[in-house]
Amino acid sequence: MSSDYSDYGKASDKEKSVNWKDILEKLAHPFKAEQIEWKVQSNPKDPEKDNRYWGFIVPYIDARDVIERLNLVVPGNWKEEYSKPIFSLSDYLGNNNDNIVMTLACTLTIYGYSHFDYGTHTIGRKDTYSFGNADKAVISDALKRAALKFGIGMHIYRYPKLQGVVVSSGKGFRIADETKKDLIEMSNMIQAGKDLSRFKSLRIFTDYQESASLDDLELQQPTNKTLANTDQIPLSTKPIINEQTQEHKKVMARIVQVYYGITSMNPDFKHPKLPNLEALSVMTMDELKEFGNELNATSKTLKEKRALDTLTA
Repeated sequence: MSSDYSDYGKASDKEKSVNWKDILEKLAHPFKAEQIEWKVQSNPKDPEKDNRYWGFIVPYIDARDVIERLNLVVPGNWKEEYSKPIFSLSDYLGNNNDNIVMTLACTLTIYGYSHFDYGTHTIGRKDTYSFGNADKAVISDALKRAALKFGIGMHIYRYPKLQGVVVSSGKGFRIADETKKDLIEMSNMIQAGKDLSRFKSLRIFTDYQESASLDDLELQQPTNKTLANTDQIPLSTKPIINEQTQEHKKVMARIVQVYYGITSMNPDFKHPKLPNLEALSVMTMDELKEFGNELNATSKTLKEKRALDTLTA
């Protein structure tokens, strides 16, 4: 797939005449309380005196609600483009706890004017084959971050810092049903401009930060200097030219799995193409298979050596 970027970032006369004040106000309009999602930011260690677990929780917006907002405010006049994903290893606790971090950029364009930002998603050791879900997660994250620069969802970052009652769920915690109800009520109170009352399942530590009204700002119409053209955008954030196939990703996943196996047998194992996996993402299928065969041979040798050491011990 080839692309012609000669007109990229150039606004037409129609686009220059857009009422940006109206558009920005509509894009930044707060989402309904029921649309705001919440997640546990940090798990509590022990229950408190009231025998309940309290954890810090934070709001977020679903990417589908971002898309709906764009379709309602600027229907047919927006587009998003994504860079090729980059893979790297994030070593938190040593070789045995390496995680794959997928990163890509989203360029969001509205009426010819663009913002871009990066999205990330971490794939755990045991999730090596979940690249399909990772694709969705990292694309959603990148889109939401780029949309935030147009004001979409900005209001949730002004929400107060708070704790809520959470309940144990598997290896982590989830937000209790009573907390969910209080969060909806709190959001409605914030949007109605009311003082926040005490909630049985919430601990509110800071006030809601009011945003400035566009009427109070000297809003300048975007000019050609603010247009995002390809010379201003880093190479890695330009639209995808050659997308990776599912087969390509499966081979990459298998290579990572073999690499983990090798490092578990020999923690000192090093390879110039690992642990930085960006090199894998630009390899051809033949190059990947050749590299995979090389790692398989190394793995086989280590297994034979370990079996021999066990027999002679």
